[in-house]
Amino acid sequence: PSQRESRSPWRRSNVYLGHFAISDVNAGKFYHFERQSRTALNFAGGQADPTRIWLRDWTIKLVDPHEEIWRITAEETGVRLDLVLDAIRPITRQGDRGLSQKSASAGNASHYYSIPRLTAVGTITTPAGTHNVSGNAWYDHEWSTSALEKGQLGWDWFSLQFDTNMELMVYLLRKKDGSPDPASSGTIIFPDGRAQHLPLHEIEVETRGYWTSPHTAAKYPAQWVVNVPSVQLSVQIAPFVADQELRTSKSTQVTYWEGAAEVKGQFQGNPIQGKAYVELTGYSRPLIMDKK
Repeated sequence: PSQRESRSPWRRSNVYLGHFAISDVNAGKFYHFERQSRTALNFAGGQADPTRIWLRDWTIKLVDPHEEIWRITAEETGVRLDLVLDAIRPITRQGDRGLSQKSASAGNASHYYSIPRLTAVGTITTPAGTHNVSGNAWYDHEWSTSALEKGQLGWDWFSLQFDTNMELMVYLLRKKDGSPDPASSGTIIFPDGRAQHLPLHEIEVETRGYWTSPHTAAKYPAQWVVNVPSVQLSVQIAPFVADQELRTSKSTQVTYWEGAAEVKGQFQGNPIQGKAYVELTGYSRPLIMDKK
């Protein structure tokens, strides 16, 4: 918060942190990496016009602000990503017009919006070679100065894209007794683009299986049933690869599970399927954010 006077180009008060992960479903492999860097000598930074964030050669760049086209590039030890993303959904403001409450305490909230579907075209390189890829992406942007409420251990977050051009986002803020905090909620976006906020009482999430990490001994939920009775939606979610844990080591400072999953179920009496991304925090240890 306070910048010291210095003539040294190395002295900076800001540090950037980035995570980069690839789930190779066919090979059953999960590659994950972390970088940290000061903004000194332009090693890392962020700018608004044109929008660009970088950590050395990891970059996220808005290449066409009018068409909402992004480019993402990242490379680490033989694993590389180079994608162009073109938004085909408008911005969805999560929570109350973009303010996402995280507990009953005043001020414990974030600013949060999503672009729930973008076309993705480019290349992915793994030890198996370089592959031309295409598919759909999900863009989330959330920022805050608040921390988890006392008694909250972490969260379970789900983003689902269905083959019917419908999307669902759910986050459950998890308390010490395992129950969700009342501030938990979600959003469903119908094929016509209409978004509907889902308070916790409209969401049912049941864990049907678990996976225990052989690396950290953390026990994670690994299969779920998600029901939204008000819109007649019921789906099963299962990870494509069991081990998609980002671990505390030389590669990551925070241990959590985040990865790709398969979705099958029913919507208003008709079969539905799709893909999901799931993030699980606070299972290895409570996710406490230091506010010093």
